[in-house]
Parts: sequence; structure tokens; C-alpha cells
Amino acid sequence: MEASERDGMTRRKALTLAAASGAVAVGTSLAHAQDDARELLGSSGLLPEVQVKVEKHRRLELRGAEGAAAVGPMHSASCVVGPRSTDVILKCTGWSFSSPYPSQVLLQARQNSDQNLDFGWSDQFCLQVIETARDFVRFRVRRMDDGTGPSGWGQNLRVDILVIE
Repeated sequence: MEASERDGMTRRKALTLAAASGAVAVGTSLAHAQDDARELLGSSGLLPEVQVKVEKHRRLELRGAEGAAAVGPMHSASCVVGPRSTDVILKCTGWSFSSPYPSQVLLQARQNSDQNLDFGWSDQFCLQVIETARDFVRFRVRRMDDGTGPSGWGQNLRVDILVIE
């Protein structure tokens, strides 16, 4: 698929989303509808999605004194986001949850283990879970310390993930 075809599909998706939400009035031109869709989608617009496989996936269950499960199964892993030039949506695959809707998904941004030093970077990240399924967690990564627009980062960013079913 060529870049112009992908751009056209992206615009159509944004327009469809805006129309489905009622944000586009009848008789609105395509240009106005696209502006309405951008406003509806926020400052980040349509973000690229990157698919990565979990690393160091571990599953464990905490048991009480009587042997009963204290909480549901817990999964821990990490996904390497890497350096990016803008905000990104990450689809982290390779999980095996018993339910498509785990009760808690906790995300923590950190420098990758190959950069385990304080470089004095002021990077601050916001992470938001968007969707879960039995085999993936989809989340958004946004740098928050550099104004209000998407700006990207240079470090080899990693996200640690803890899921409690």
C-alpha cells in the first residue's frame, strides 16, 4: 500500500469516527469534517501504532496461608518502546490472560536496562491503557515535560507492565 493510500485511509477513519460521534453536521465539507475529526481526536491526532512482543514475561499467583489465591493471576513483563519522534500507540503482544478484561493493568515508563544511569534528562511520560485482550495490551505513550504538543524522545524507553487478572 502506498503512502498516499494510507493517508487517505487515515483521513477516512478520522472522518468516520467524527461522523459516528455526531461531531460532523450534515452538509459539512470534507475539509471541515477533517478539522472536526482532528479536534475530536485531540492534539495528538491519529498516532502511529507499533507492535512489539513482551520481554521477560512471568506469571505468578500469590497464595494465602490456607492455600487459596490471595488475588487473581499476576503477569509481569516489559516492552521496549525505543526512541520515537512523536507520541506512539504500542500494541504489546505475547500475553496469555484467562480473560480479555484483566482487572488491573499498571504501566511504568523507565530507561531501558542498557541505560541504567541518571543522564539528567527531564523526560516525563504519561501512559494510558487503551485496550486489552487475551493476548495483547494496547497503550499510548506521550512525553509530558516538553510543552503541550507531541515531541518525541531520544532514549531507549522501556515500559514495565504488571497485570492482575
